[in-house]
Parts: sequence; C-alpha cells; structure tokens
Amino acid sequence: MPIRVAVTGQVHGPELVNVLEILGRDMLIKRIEYVKQNLL
Repeated sequence: MPIRVAVTGQVHGPELVNVLEILGRDMLIKRIEYVKQNLL
C-alpha cells in the first residue's frame, strides 16, 4: 500500500499494476522521489 499512496496519493483505486503501466517509469520515479524528499 505505501507504493500506491506514493504514486497515486490514494489508498484505494484501480489495480496498481495498471496504474504503474499507464504512468510509466519516469513518472513513477519522480513521484516516489517527491514523497521521499517531502513527506518522510
């Protein structure tokens, strides 16, 4: 669930695999880095 929240900002939603595929690698890395730098 932490990955879902970091990537989408939500606890519930569509299948995480589908979200990851749609967003793409670069966007996923940007979102995870943002969470690491600003929210942890």
